[in-house]
Amino acid sequence: MSQPVYIDHIADLKTREEYLEAVLQIVDVAISTVDLQTRIVLHCNEKLCKDIEKTRAEIWNQPLTKVFWEELARVAHGLPAVSNYKTAITEIYYWREKNKWGQFAVRKAKVDGLPDVAVFSITNITEISRSEFEYRRMAFYDQQLDIPNGLQLEQDVADLPSYRQVALIHFDLDDFSSVNDVYGWDVGDHVLLQIRAWLLQTKIPRENLYRVSDDEFAILVQGHTLEEAKRRALQIQARFLKPWQAYPNSSLTLYCTATIGMMWEDYIGGDIRNRLFRAISAAGAPAGSFTFYHAELDRA
Repeated sequence: MSQPVYIDHIADLKTREEYLEAVLQIVDVAISTVDLQTRIVLHCNEKLCKDIEKTRAEIWNQPLTKVFWEELARVAHGLPAVSNYKTAITEIYYWREKNKWGQFAVRKAKVDGLPDVAVFSITNITEISRSEFEYRRMAFYDQQLDIPNGLQLEQDVADLPSYRQVALIHFDLDDFSSVNDVYGWDVGDHVLLQIRAWLLQTKIPRENLYRVSDDEFAILVQGHTLEEAKRRALQIQARFLKPWQAYPNSSLTLYCTATIGMMWEDYIGGDIRNRLFRAISAAGAPAGSFTFYHAELDRA
């Protein structure tokens, strides 16, 4: 039975390089080796040629900056400095021209008789990234109205660097279930689409408009004074005093009021669900009213 051949046991340098080249060609991952001192590409396999759409002549003995596109060349040039001989360092990149996502990994390698090299591997993770993107959209977006949902709102509030000049406006459609019960789901859906369209027309960025539940919306307003934020809430209140179209291209209209609660700056920081609930409850009579949250609501 033949014994396995180890690269360290191959005495002839040329044979070693041929052996290394042969190994690279059978690996189903795009791989190249780069001289750590000069950042010159020493070897590559056919998978790399195919993935980056270049010939071996355009890759071999060329500097990294000429082999890879700008984003990847920047990553490739910097990673060897922080990599080691034991584990691979990885980074995710986006190839804008090809609309592809990839995982770039580099690990230093020491082969007896050869210069120390950095072994680069590139894995196409576009489908994985697309699946993750779709998962996030399903989890954090309202599929019907194509706007963020309540989970995304909580995440966005938590990610705010500060609450300075930030307001959170929340409004609950009063007895909206009756619209669905009396007129049908198609009418209810059409009203919701009109509400979304009108809010976007008021120059609220789509990423700052949220459907918190079936009949609840929220707006995260940034860069507004308190008075500006209040005017925004009153603008919403005023619009809900006007009718909405029941059906597309129909003269039939119906009214749907909204009860509005708002928080400002430091009040936004924590326990937003309960604070908004208390604000809306305080505004609950009459329907269509607006209440600004303050600490007295807790004491009351």
